[in-house]
Amino acid sequence: MAKMTTSKYPIKATFLKNEEICSLPPAALAMVADFFKVLSEMSRLQIICSLKNGGKNVSEIIEITELGQANVSKHLKVLTQAGIVTRTQEGVNVFYAIANPLVFLYVILFVILSLHN
Repeated sequence: MAKMTTSKYPIKATFLKNEEICSLPPAALAMVADFFKVLSEMSRLQIICSLKNGGKNVSEIIEITELGQANVSKHLKVLTQAGIVTRTQEGVNVFYAIANPLVFLYVILFVILSLHN
């Protein structure tokens, strides 16, 4: 079975068989559902995509996504709390970056699945 850790999303799915995924405890499935909820918002996907080439500050993210400052800040907070984005303060500047580049694989899979239907 998958290795369990103490992070917010403790399932390390290096390899899970279908029957193992379906037999995960409800708490683990709830964490997976929460992760997908975070990724299921268009503005958050835009922000994630804006970070594909490295860390950016809020102003740069706003320029790339064309979203409002309050909206970007709200979604960055959600993405940071979910562990998808990291927040680093350098002097007066705050930079956001993707915590784990595997998140882009999820986005690609979502695109493929949505186009398939």
